Amino acid sequence: MANTPMLPVLQDGSTTAASYPSHSTEADFVFGCLYLVCILFGVPGNILALRYFSSKRKDLATYLYMLISTNDILICAFVVMQVPVMFNDRSSSLYSGTYACVIWMNLYQLFTRMSIALTATLSVSRTRCLIWPLKTVHKKPIFIGLGCYAAFILLMTVIPCSLGVQYGTYDSSGAMCWLLPTDSDIGDIWDYVDNIVDCCALAVPIIPITISCLISSYKMSFDSGEPVGDQGRGADIKRRATVTIIIFTAVYVFFNLPLFIYYIFWFITDVKNSYPEPYFSSAVMYNYASNYNEVLAVCLNSVCNPIIFFIRIKKFRDFVLKKQEELSSRVSVISSRVSVISVHARSLLKKEKSTDCDSALIPLL
Repeated sequence: MANTPMLPVLQDGSTTAASYPSHSTEADFVFGCLYLVCILFGVPGNILALRYFSSKRKDLATYLYMLISTNDILICAFVVMQVPVMFNDRSSSLYSGTYACVIWMNLYQLFTRMSIALTATLSVSRTRCLIWPLKTVHKKPIFIGLGCYAAFILLMTVIPCSLGVQYGTYDSSGAMCWLLPTDSDIGDIWDYVDNIVDCCALAVPIIPITISCLISSYKMSFDSGEPVGDQGRGADIKRRATVTIIIFTAVYVFFNLPLFIYYIFWFITDVKNSYPEPYFSSAVMYNYASNYNEVLAVCLNSVCNPIIFFIRIKKFRDFVLKKQEELSSRVSVISSRVSVISVHARSLLKKEKSTDCDSALIPLL
């Protein structure tokens, strides 16, 4: 959202910050710990998922899982900027430079919007296969469309910042960076357009995604016919893959439904020009709504994705356990080598000490 909630400015130039509830140090600490969890578990977990799907048969779902895992790695890595903010009383920390804010916001907006687009593509394409199983889903136009969408989202932020229509700034009430319009007619027009694009890219997709998830669940629940033999095994694999995608989509809806409600509240507030009243005046909404919905919820969703894969996909589970055994084996080998080197070093020291003692006794003989 470009037009972020900011402190109202009075005629004398001061703000009314004192009239708004301050943030909680304890809550900030919890947010900071959750961001650390995203980094420590989300990055390696999604790297494992990416390596696993890269070795599988390349159908549409596998390609989408690869893109989702790559995007989730970037999302979990980029929230490293939020950790010092939450642990340091919301000081600007790594956001101190204007360019840092612009770069972070441009890229993070791209990652979050692509996360939604990829989830929507995965869910809708699976639902289409359930409704029309004999129709082929062509991969090329889908990936061309995703590429064009990514370019469009990136240009929507890069161009106005390059032309001076928008600028990046850190807002302590949201504990994050925002892109704000400059005080000009062009800036106001672009801000209006950007808000519409934000609503279409972030809030609206949850509607078709939820509908798609419900249709898939309905089809799976009332799908009659029990094929046997190889057909039965193939149908069971497809059914399990579909259930995995339904769970994947349901988790997305769980984390992004608050964002949809947040945008409705923000739209009403923006129309009335009454921020923070009536929805953002409480301590929780004023200090945490934007940070949770725009950043933390997206990151937590990214952490949950490899967990879903681990629970639902046996081959992925075996892959992870195998990598764990390999890592344990390497650590054991390194530890044994270090122990041998340590023992050898101690024996050399003992020999040197005994040699020194013998040398000292020679003149006394």
